[in-house]
Amino acid sequence: MCWAAQANVDKIHSLGPALPLVEWVFIFIPLLFHAIVGFVIIQGGIPNTSSYPTQGNIRYTLQRVTGIIAFFFIVAHVANMHGMAEPLKQHVSKEYFANFDPHAATTSTAEAVQQSLLVQIIYAVGVVTCVYHLDNGLWTMGITWGVWTTPAAQRRADYVCSGFGIALCLVGLAALVGFLNVDDFEKERALEHRLEQNKQFLRGEMPTKMHHRAAVLFVNWKSAICCSIRNYF
Repeated sequence: MCWAAQANVDKIHSLGPALPLVEWVFIFIPLLFHAIVGFVIIQGGIPNTSSYPTQGNIRYTLQRVTGIIAFFFIVAHVANMHGMAEPLKQHVSKEYFANFDPHAATTSTAEAVQQSLLVQIIYAVGVVTCVYHLDNGLWTMGITWGVWTTPAAQRRADYVCSGFGIALCLVGLAALVGFLNVDDFEKERALEHRLEQNKQFLRGEMPTKMHHRAAVLFVNWKSAICCSIRNYF
């Protein structure tokens, strides 16, 4: 898990100075726009599921409720794991905050998730609500945009969107369980350290002694291959 998680984080951070621009243009600004429009719609709506407890009405209400929960969950997650909550650590106990390290993605995330049962419940609920909001939102969007208008088309689309939502929910919860199952932190940190050294070597940023050691190993490895070839022929 360590290698896979670290590889994905490295891909994101390989954008370098362009990363904040990409985050704001393609993630934060669209999410803020979506949230503002959503809260405006919620403010003008009046729940009436008690009078009309139909499936469509219940789904409409759940879409608004999960939207509110998802908004605050995403804000808390990004502020905490992204480092935006650093100023708050001066006024609130640090045990409530994560210390995410992009060079140690697995262990720092596992430590954050394993802080307390409350954190684990928050992430489980957050994943489920975000997935439902996306899944039901896709289905509703198809109706609004006229992609599926007949009852039969809406029913088929409901099956597809539900299957997609269940699969995505399982992936999200599996990732959460994976971080909860990290128990040998020393082993994971050692692996992360080796991965970081490999990246430094490929970038030519290793210390002189380590450069020399790696060069010696490379020369010995190359010589061994050459000798094997000569002996074979």
